[in-house]
Amino acid sequence: MDKKTRKIIVARAVVKDGKEAAFIDAAKAVVEATRKEPGCFSYTLYQSPMAPASFIFYEEYEDDAAIDTHANSDHFKVFARAISDILAEELDIQKF
Repeated sequence: MDKKTRKIIVARAVVKDGKEAAFIDAAKAVVEATRKEPGCFSYTLYQSPMAPASFIFYEEYEDDAAIDTHANSDHFKVFARAISDILAEELDIQKF
């Protein structure tokens, strides 16, 4: 697959002070499971070294169908519920 046709998502998350470890723990399962999804080329979590409460997910998918599969997966729904009380602000999800 040509990289030019891949779908990219950058999802930014800011967590409440002191909740960084809880966020990382919750993210581990969704990262592992998402990397096994068909049509997922990359799914990586990064934490800002300058602002430790700030995270991004960098995601690469084959197409919109793969994104929909991810968004409707059980592991993503579990993750979303797990982080709902520790986010300092709403997720900022951008598609490219």
